[in-house]
Amino acid sequence: MLEAAQAAGGDAVLSFGHLTVDSADPPSHFSDWSICPWLGSVNRFLLPLLLGSTLCLMPAVAAAELTGDQPQELLQQAANAAARGDQAAAARLWAELLPWVRRHAPPGSAMLPQSLLQLGDLQSNQGLHQQAERTYQEALQLARALPEPRPLLVAILLNNLAVLYADLDRFAEARALLQESVQQKVAVLGAAHLEVGIAHSNLGDLLREMGELNLAEQELARSLAVLQPLSTQHPLALAAALNNVSRLQQQRGAWEQARQALDQAQQLRLNVLPPSHPDLALGWNNLGMLALSRGDLTAAQSYLQRAYLHTRQIHGDVHHLTAVQIANLARLDHELGRDRQAIQRLQQAQRILDAQLGSGHPDSLHNLAELLLLQHRTRQVPGLRGPLDLLLRKRFALLADQAWRLQPRERLLLLRRRDPSWYLADALTATDPGAALLALALRLNTQGLLQELQREQRLLTSRTEPIAPRRWIEPSEVAAALPASSVLIELRRYLDPARIPKAPEVPLPWRYRAYVLSGIGQLQVVDLGPASKLEPLIRQAYIASAEQLSDAPDRWASVSSALLNPLRAAAGDATAWYIVPDAGLHQVPFQALVPDRSLRLLSSGRELLRLNHRNTQPTPGSPVVAGNPAISSPLLSTAVEAQGVARLLGVTPVQGTRFTAAMLSQLSRPLVLHLATHGFWDAGQTAQSVRMADPDPRHDPMLRSGIVVSPVNGATARFSAADFLGLDLTNTELVTLSGCSTGLGDLHDSEGIYGLLRGVQVAGARSVLTSLWPVDDAATSDWMLRFYGYLNQGRGRADALAAVQADFRSHPNALWRHPYYWAGWQLVGDWRPIQGLRH
Repeated sequence: MLEAAQAAGGDAVLSFGHLTVDSADPPSHFSDWSICPWLGSVNRFLLPLLLGSTLCLMPAVAAAELTGDQPQELLQQAANAAARGDQAAAARLWAELLPWVRRHAPPGSAMLPQSLLQLGDLQSNQGLHQQAERTYQEALQLARALPEPRPLLVAILLNNLAVLYADLDRFAEARALLQESVQQKVAVLGAAHLEVGIAHSNLGDLLREMGELNLAEQELARSLAVLQPLSTQHPLALAAALNNVSRLQQQRGAWEQARQALDQAQQLRLNVLPPSHPDLALGWNNLGMLALSRGDLTAAQSYLQRAYLHTRQIHGDVHHLTAVQIANLARLDHELGRDRQAIQRLQQAQRILDAQLGSGHPDSLHNLAELLLLQHRTRQVPGLRGPLDLLLRKRFALLADQAWRLQPRERLLLLRRRDPSWYLADALTATDPGAALLALALRLNTQGLLQELQREQRLLTSRTEPIAPRRWIEPSEVAAALPASSVLIELRRYLDPARIPKAPEVPLPWRYRAYVLSGIGQLQVVDLGPASKLEPLIRQAYIASAEQLSDAPDRWASVSSALLNPLRAAAGDATAWYIVPDAGLHQVPFQALVPDRSLRLLSSGRELLRLNHRNTQPTPGSPVVAGNPAISSPLLSTAVEAQGVARLLGVTPVQGTRFTAAMLSQLSRPLVLHLATHGFWDAGQTAQSVRMADPDPRHDPMLRSGIVVSPVNGATARFSAADFLGLDLTNTELVTLSGCSTGLGDLHDSEGIYGLLRGVQVAGARSVLTSLWPVDDAATSDWMLRFYGYLNQGRGRADALAAVQADFRSHPNALWRHPYYWAGWQLVGDWRPIQGLRH
């Protein structure tokens, strides 16, 4: 997918295939541009398919300006290294030549940005992402500032920087750059030009990565329409596009079409490349990995062995690309039942990768994960915990660093790519009790990580760097933050990697367990059984409550027996339970099920550290109560509720036509924010929401949930969860979303609920009160008035909620004793009294 450096106008160009210099002006057409013999981009290795090469023209150093022997010698050595496919040597030599270019490049010349483009390509192809990003960005800045515009040079830089960002999962940035690159190329070259075809191919592959398969297919079709007529002059460009087509077909399960595309791409390479060219190994590798994924082990062995021998002959025994081929042979060994040999190969690959790229490089970590998973599957458990600890800590640091630079909706896509090694510590606890502490540590550091990053970014005026380096939090730190006589209960949905079925149609054997941590750091693990048994109980009880069925109490009793009773022994005599739900457990009304314990819900156990640190600045303002919007179907009791709560808080409510989106947008750090109105949650697009990088708002759960406000001049009467992200609720002690289903949203492992709750928490609120299901208007008004009455007495937020629930269990209105009327209210976050309320 990486487009090689190409001259973009005005300066002499050098073809490394032979040391010759073209004219000072670029040709009006590009049919005589040479094939770059070294460019085999491997931007995401250890994946089934590697990216193919494209056409290139090396950047320019004018012959007339190559004065002296040293630049000529460096240039020739770089040419030789490029010709034999030694990108590391070519990059080193080009870096030595670059200072000379900086000194001698004429003012206003494109020589320096072209040279930086070349160096950036070499760095990118070696996986040196940070170096390549800096190089590309400098080149792009220089190219945009040239006195004589070089739109094609700018377009190529945009393309290659976009490919780098795509390799780092920074999809929104990559997409914007690629789209700008396509537009510039079409404007300069016309829609049928080679460069435009390459750009469509790159954009199509990016869209495939983002899950936009239909759009990807359209872009790839445009690419083939341009490149197929040019295949005689530029076969490698077509080969790269066919490689991307194959990736799309594989993702769609069209295996035969995927194989045909790879066959055609490899034949094109064989027709024009010398037998020793490294790209041939990539083609064999791609075919081999496709055959392996389809269970054709004979073909896989033939292709992968050929790729390995070819790579080894070109790069030697200790090159990182050789390690890639060794690791792929290990996969083949595993499928053939030769696990001992597979482990030995992965260990060999690990030594090479650690030496060549460093132990913290993403590719080294990926290989280590595969090694540990295979050792676990083959029951080689002793000694795994140490390397696994190292792997998880480094992966956490990498995840936090990557996530900081991603757009919010891209971050979930990053989480979805986590391999089963993230569950390995959970699985190891069965045979290695010491692994439980590591599993809890991973949970503490990753649960809600993306939400925390988003909250921090909201506080920044610049998104370039974090507030502070993200550090690994130890369970002992969280234990020390627990109040007296309490335990932290981290609920976890996990998977044993050794039990993952090979057949995709077989359901994954998810299980639940609880990690129960005491204030003195004692940890107990409680198995809660298969998700396939627990989750149906929860769904049945939830439906019974939401539909006011008479058996709702009995169904919740069944949930309590299966989920909460097993926790009692581990919790001992602790009077307060701090619970962090996971996955389907977010639909459980925990605070209504254990009346003899004080239950507090948190988004993550790490939140105990944040809540114990109270910022004195900024000081929150007065409470704000708003509701009863001027809409066609008003909720009659919301007016009573808003007036009653406002009276308890000593403020005047904002109601009717004054309750608008503009009014909410102007809020700034109220002490309490109470909103009495309709809530909405559109679950119809939930299945589509996995495409988190999709710009279509219908697929964004933060736009599919929100509250109803008064319309103004035809403006929307909705205020979405995404709108809440823009509010400043820093140090707001409590936000109450008093409406139907305000606690619902898309559920995501390790990140909780994407919906109103998340929007308010990211905005800075210390606690949020929401509803799990549609609620009764009149009962809600009564519920809220009681709740704020208890808060005004100085009770803690969680204690006030428990007191209201106790009231409703014996309510004078017998109908309201049903769980439907009172059990669905959930308080998440700070549980303590609110300082500043009048008591």
